[in-house]
Amino acid sequence: MDIEDSGPGLTQEERELLRTGEHLSRHGTGGTGLSAARGLVREAGGRLDILDGSPLGGAHLRVRLPVAH
Repeated sequence: MDIEDSGPGLTQEERELLRTGEHLSRHGTGGTGLSAARGLVREAGGRLDILDGSPLGGAHLRVRLPVAH
């Protein structure tokens, strides 16, 4: 599943923090949403990939989950 938005996107620093599992902090928030989503996807045996920007102008993420048997 691809997730795209028209927001400001992710900086290179934010991309690296997400890859390492650290929390992001933007606009005074804890920034735990993407990190938590990544953790949930991993627990389900999947992965969350950060793709280059969205045609909408913001972030572009891809969630891959295993097929249920």
